[in-house]
Amino acid sequence: MFQDWEYIPSFMVSECSLHQDAFKYFEVVSEMDDDRAEVFEIYCSDIGSWPANGNDLEETLEGFNEAYQGFYGGAFKDPKTEFTYQYVEDTGILSGAPEILEKYFDYEAFGRDLFLESYTEMNGFVFID
Repeated sequence: MFQDWEYIPSFMVSECSLHQDAFKYFEVVSEMDDDRAEVFEIYCSDIGSWPANGNDLEETLEGFNEAYQGFYGGAFKDPKTEFTYQYVEDTGILSGAPEILEKYFDYEAFGRDLFLESYTEMNGFVFID
């Protein structure tokens, strides 16, 4: 019975055993910097639902690399709005629109739609669904 499992993510341990891929997970995480390891743990536990989803660790890591969009917790109070500003700039959605119309673009409403359909935010980290 495991009663003290500090530093082991909850999705890797049960009351009586470690997941069979626990040491593979620790090896993969040890090759990441601390920030990326933190994001990968969030992805595994809350976004990708690994190992419960049945994928192997390599598939999960590939999914993470495709899904992770970055950390947005800087200039804005709302990570979703900050991501939306960056998304609009990167995709060029407003390029070619008259400057006067750009001033009236509702980033917050557009961001709500993005996060309803295609993106997930956890603790400032953004993932594409």
